[in-house]
Amino acid sequence: MAKKGQKLKKYDDYKFKEKVIKERLEQGIATTYLAKKYGIPVGTIYTWIYQYKHKNGKIMKEKKEKGSKLHYLNRYTHGLLFLVI
Repeated sequence: MAKKGQKLKKYDDYKFKEKVIKERLEQGIATTYLAKKYGIPVGTIYTWIYQYKHKNGKIMKEKKEKGSKLHYLNRYTHGLLFLVI
């Protein structure tokens, strides 16, 4: 659990994520070794692999446009549809 005021490290370099995932899946390198080698928590690597497998090999996350009118309308109408159903 994060401590109050702690900054969490973000891994936005998708080529780096792809490199780590492929080392694990294609070369069979142990996750714990990769975690130590790159200074990444083991759980983070497992999360990347899970997302990679369940998104048909896509690594990039879809970025949400916060604050835009379209983003608001999509969330609002999705909520209304959920309430109606």
